[in-house]
Amino acid sequence: MSRIVNVIIRAVSVAVIVLMTGILTTIASAQVVKPEQNAENVAAGKAIYDRTCVFCHGAVGKGDGPVAYFLTGNMSPRPRDFTAGVYRFKSTLSEELPADGDLFRTITRGVPGFMPTYSGLVPQQRWQLVYYIKSLFPGFATAEPKPIELGTPVASSMASVSRGGIIFEDLGCSGCHGANGMGDGELAEDLEDDLSFKIVPANLTMLNSLKNGSGKGDIYRTIMTGINGTPMPSFEDTVESKDDVWDLVNFILSLSGSR
Repeated sequence: MSRIVNVIIRAVSVAVIVLMTGILTTIASAQVVKPEQNAENVAAGKAIYDRTCVFCHGAVGKGDGPVAYFLTGNMSPRPRDFTAGVYRFKSTLSEELPADGDLFRTITRGVPGFMPTYSGLVPQQRWQLVYYIKSLFPGFATAEPKPIELGTPVASSMASVSRGGIIFEDLGCSGCHGANGMGDGELAEDLEDDLSFKIVPANLTMLNSLKNGSGKGDIYRTIMTGINGTPMPSFEDTVESKDDVWDLVNFILSLSGSR
């Protein structure tokens, strides 16, 4: 009996150690401070890139990897050409380069339907990858990207959604996204990106169609910054107030039954 008890105690002890190790590792990963951008971390990022990114983005980051064409054919989005300095998913205004956090977010989340998440890389590795990607475009050396301010979200309500629906029409969103947000507007068939690839407007009734993220802040950011290299413009100089943008966000989320 004592032998069985000892075995059970040892097994429980091992399980506790494994559990605690996992918890401590998770906590340590979450607490990793953004590493310094230096030659060592850029080199480490290149090694990660060569293992995980080269097949789509190409050996030197031109978006011409061996499987790039098979992802979307003659459609957009194609894998990003990091040497061109044109980025779609960011928190900075239209013509600015992305902030480091934007690249980190895209690497972490991926792009629904097109790019997998790399959240399996520890934070330090993701930052190293950010630094290597930045090294592929000289403009980053002098850039001072400034993320937009989101302000305070407007709570979703019938009144807010109603106001957002009016703004949706006033800004001409239905021309591409359609009156019901299904991506079937009258202009949708003729849209192309900056590389002359056909591009399909997001179906706003399906959250996974929102490549820049489907959270309230993500949608707000997309409306204000636009999506570089696509027909989606920035509305930063068009809307009258931040509250109007939040009303529009609430309307867009209502199209998918979200609030």
